[in-house]
Amino acid sequence: MTPYDIVYKAFLAEVKDDLYVVNENFPESEAMIIDDLTSLLNKAVVRFSYPRLNLRDKDDEAQEFAVDLDLEEIEILATGMVAAWARRELYNIDILTQTMTTKDFNSYSQAPHINALIRTANDADKRLKRMLIKYSIKNK
Repeated sequence: MTPYDIVYKAFLAEVKDDLYVVNENFPESEAMIIDDLTSLLNKAVVRFSYPRLNLRDKDDEAQEFAVDLDLEEIEILATGMVAAWARRELYNIDILTQTMTTKDFNSYSQAPHINALIRTANDADKRLKRMLIKYSIKNK
């Protein structure tokens, strides 16, 4: 059996986001983080076409797969999580709106940030596709 925590650690090694820091003053924050990571992991499982093991044989409550994943499968799932995270960030309405400072009432474009997210999402998708192709050829 492989605990989800191993995949989460691989994902968090790639993504630096304050959302994934437990707030000691807000005890529910850890459960919220786990729920979010589980959601991203489920999206990655769906995108993992033709795994050699049944990745859907898992328990979200116990936070573990019923199968033993190897390092390659863990990295593929983590990359799938990065791709799902980047797409979600890209579609976040907060970054799609312009911000205005009260200091001088200048409005600033979010375009550079959005462009960086688009590049990140596209790069993660391409990396995931390459990994899946390599994996499927290796495991025929």
